[in-house]
Amino acid sequence: MLKIQRRLREDVRDPATLELLRLKGLTVSLAATSEAFVMGAKGGLDPEVMVNAINAGSGRNGATLTVMPNAVLDRSFDYGAALHILMKDIELAIAQGEELGVPMWVCQAARLLYKHAMFAGAADDDISTLIRHVERGAGFEMPKTG
Repeated sequence: MLKIQRRLREDVRDPATLELLRLKGLTVSLAATSEAFVMGAKGGLDPEVMVNAINAGSGRNGATLTVMPNAVLDRSFDYGAALHILMKDIELAIAQGEELGVPMWVCQAARLLYKHAMFAGAADDDISTLIRHVERGAGFEMPKTG
């Protein structure tokens, strides 16, 4: 791990952009994963089975590996970061992409969900509560598991 970190420091000319990319991955994956889990649970799938199946295959991501199993499935919603932080990150990533001439379509779509949460007064809520906004839109609450 230290070898990888050292190599990254040597190879990366713009560490701030790399950090935005890393955070963009989490922000977008959390939005998409929240939708997927609400859809699956509303369709009758067990959320615990979903997280295990997704993590066993190519669909795993930061949200399925950490946020869902540690803060959503048990409904504790205590992952440890506020939504406004991810909102700032997604705004910065979009601005950077647009500055570079890269269409940020997926990021823009994810930003809609974060903006909805912000307008609902959830800026200081934990990032794991993003799923609650999808649940409200679906008229369905995922069951507690674990």
